[in-house]
Amino acid sequence: MRFRFIAFLPSAALTCLAAAADEAPGIAFLEKHCVECHDADVQKGDLDLTALKFDLMQPLNFLDWARVHDRVKAGEMPPPKKPRPAAGELEDFLGGLRMQLVDADAQRQAVEGRTELRRLNRVEYENSLRDLLKLPALAVKDILPADGEAFGFAKASVALDFSHVQVGRFMEAADVALRAATAPTFDPPPREKVRVLSREMNLLLVQIQQRKALPLVQDKLDPTWKVQSGNFKERQQGWIYDPPPHFDAVGTFMNRTERINGLMARYSGWHYLRVRAYGIRWNFSRVEPGTQPEAVSLYTDEELLGTLEIPANAPTTREMKVWLNAGDRISFSVASAWHHNFNRIVMSRKTGESRFEGNGVVLVGGVDHGAAVGRDVGLVGVAGAGGELPGDRVAELLAPQVTL
Repeated sequence: MRFRFIAFLPSAALTCLAAAADEAPGIAFLEKHCVECHDADVQKGDLDLTALKFDLMQPLNFLDWARVHDRVKAGEMPPPKKPRPAAGELEDFLGGLRMQLVDADAQRQAVEGRTELRRLNRVEYENSLRDLLKLPALAVKDILPADGEAFGFAKASVALDFSHVQVGRFMEAADVALRAATAPTFDPPPREKVRVLSREMNLLLVQIQQRKALPLVQDKLDPTWKVQSGNFKERQQGWIYDPPPHFDAVGTFMNRTERINGLMARYSGWHYLRVRAYGIRWNFSRVEPGTQPEAVSLYTDEELLGTLEIPANAPTTREMKVWLNAGDRISFSVASAWHHNFNRIVMSRKTGESRFEGNGVVLVGGVDHGAAVGRDVGLVGVAGAGGELPGDRVAELLAPQVTL
């Protein structure tokens, strides 16, 4: 049965509901089963049906009446302790209200339209694959054609077409992602640990040679080191002479990103990077206690991996767990150093006198790189960088994925 029972409610009075009861069974239902607890005086659940307008073209009002319908249909209202409506009475009320809600929704759709469905843009698609396959560094968005834009956004459905070329590229990107998520071998690769000492890091040796970094022995300037900077015009390479006691740490003051030779990920997966260092202050001729924490950043060729806080004065090991793709190389930078220090000479080439005062970082043990716990989720459940699953389990997981 179709009826316009709520149209009498704006008077917000119980007497109005009663007066209209014979003409509108829906109002009689509300008066009999609902208004006692949901009027202006009681308002259980902050709901006053006598004040609730019936204007279904207004979105919020539509939602209010949709909730009334849903709670009555679910049996939540009237509450279990109250007398239950007769089956026919309940069916008439819900049927009439549902019909009016459907009509109002259709009218609003005809006037305003619906929100259009759209496909994922290429950034969203890449992020979705990263989340689903647990591959945080997966890069597939460049496989997909550039997305269109509308109103300055690449998320508008009107600009995101869906051609056969688009579908083909989506499939190609998915294939790349699945291959990346599948372990390359039945057996987990061995865990490795690589340590590059500060005295072995080319970037620091070059800085020492250019007198922009300091070789240290037990927190003091190495008393025996000698350096010849070379001559670029005459193609002279220069050298560092370090008789005993050999320097065991290097103080650097340059905010410059340099690659650490010898640190490269052999397998894709989670890796640990550790730096042992502390902050100091160089006061023209001697090492003094640092006055502030310093910051060391680590990079691949593509992105910043993270920044470590280095405390002053006490050698401390800091660690980060990062995802590296096979072939990624690691670079290092003292992020807290003043960028003008790039061209500062710490000690004079001619006189050996210091002309610099400022904060820096002492690398004590250098940088460690080790494979972390393997990828514990994904298609085969084994990491490229040191899985923990036994060989038979790896084979069991791989078998359904491989076609020879």
